Amino acid sequence: MTRATLGHTGQDLKASKGTTFLYCAMTLSILLRFTAGQMPEMSARLYDISALAWILAFVVYVVTFGPLLVRRR
Repeated sequence: MTRATLGHTGQDLKASKGTTFLYCAMTLSILLRFTAGQMPEMSARLYDISALAWILAFVVYVVTFGPLLVRRR
């Protein structure tokens, strides 16, 4: 999604710090969800933290790429 946004808006296909951060947050979210399945006694807390990491990744995406997608040419 990030590559398509950069390409379709005429930007260089290079990951910014925000892009790197959102991919790290997304990876953390995935790992936490997997871990929650393996540790049922902590699953509720891990699902909560996973959800927060996903939300953070999405917010960073919107803040980073939203202006590129809504600007007029």
